[in-house]
Amino acid sequence: MFHWPALSPDGRQVASGKKDEKGEGTALVVLDLSSGREKEMLPPFTNPATPDVAYRIITSVAWSPDGKRIVVGTTSPADPRVEWLVTLDPETGQKRDLISTTQLYTPPGCFTPDGKRYLFSQGKPDYRELMGEGSQYTGPDVPDPFRAKLVLLELETEQLTYLQHIPPDLNSYWPLCDGEEKIYFLDKDPNIVFSSPHQSAASVSIYRMPLQGGQPEHLLGVKGLVSYAVIR
Repeated sequence: MFHWPALSPDGRQVASGKKDEKGEGTALVVLDLSSGREKEMLPPFTNPATPDVAYRIITSVAWSPDGKRIVVGTTSPADPRVEWLVTLDPETGQKRDLISTTQLYTPPGCFTPDGKRYLFSQGKPDYRELMGEGSQYTGPDVPDPFRAKLVLLELETEQLTYLQHIPPDLNSYWPLCDGEEKIYFLDKDPNIVFSSPHQSAASVSIYRMPLQGGQPEHLLGVKGLVSYAVIR
């Protein structure tokens, strides 16, 4: 079973998570579409000393625009459970775990057009569920790191920069980048996140803004869960 397949920019390879025989751990493989050859880039565990406990779960896969780098969202059910990013060179197999800088990564993310930075959300869109249904925290006063915020990761230096122009009361996640230095993201209303026969589904809005800064533009809002893409 494959998870989060992503086509390379030249259309010749697919990078994807692949379940192991037990159906637990997920390896990251790169499949050559012309030859059918499959190369494992990440093993289905995060700790070789305890592979049955620290098995890998892949939550997102993204290629850089030049196809020379893959960023993978990964987590493990081991205690304590964290979610972080891994960078990979698809040619050499060289990898780097960015555990110290990208914990609380919320998938998915995207490369900026120059391929030097990775935009992702840090925090949890469903933070109210983490804090308990009776939580009284609302609006911008919700403490970090629960509220989801968009972050730019410099892939060479691992430096993080939070996007400052997004109002603090927005719960921003699932960013998408287009080729014109514009980004899109979702905002989930934290006051409507619990499902019940007597309660509405979550309210989700889609925003657009310049990557270099500027006020977000509200495009539309819907009730319920959202999957979306940018067609250019």
